[in-house]
Amino acid sequence: MSFQRQLCVLATVILAAAYCTHSRASSVNALDLPDLVRKADVVADVTVTNLQPYWIWSPEGRAIHTRVTLALNGAPVKGAVPSSIILDMLGGTMDGKRLVVEGVPQLQVGQRLVIFAHAPSEFYVSPFIGLDQGALRVAHDQTTNSDKVLRWWGQPVKETEPMTTRKTAGAIRAEEALMSAETVDHFLGRVKQFLNQ
Repeated sequence: MSFQRQLCVLATVILAAAYCTHSRASSVNALDLPDLVRKADVVADVTVTNLQPYWIWSPEGRAIHTRVTLALNGAPVKGAVPSSIILDMLGGTMDGKRLVVEGVPQLQVGQRLVIFAHAPSEFYVSPFIGLDQGALRVAHDQTTNSDKVLRWWGQPVKETEPMTTRKTAGAIRAEEALMSAETVDHFLGRVKQFLNQ
């Protein structure tokens, strides 16, 4: 690897670390549901329809960002947004290079989420409140034929358990998590109650 290329890679790592340090310093605290609702500019049930990585150049070097397009699955619970939401985030894969930022969700096209997000017009390392705390996955429960809400790391969302708890993925069995998680409709109903307080 040439010296110039090594400098470019080093600058990218430093730039990513600077972004991560800023984000972690402001968003590392565990957030309960009222906090997520209050801090979010947008709360919505969405599906990822497109991921478009691109390079960002700065005096420190370059870094990969990804533009995420999300289709609304219904009226947003909070925030005035059009039929789709576009969010930009740090990380992604471009030209054979990959940048992964710890704590930032790695999204996939077709994935359904309930999001608590910053304003689409603003850039954050993670557009979701509290990094991965504001990106809740929706999974279909075949047993009950209903859509359930899980934390990004697979922990079930339950009315009886604060959102500030965090169980490691190894401590959660997928079948049990899905069985005990609340439905999307029930969860969004709870979110609306906090908006009206």
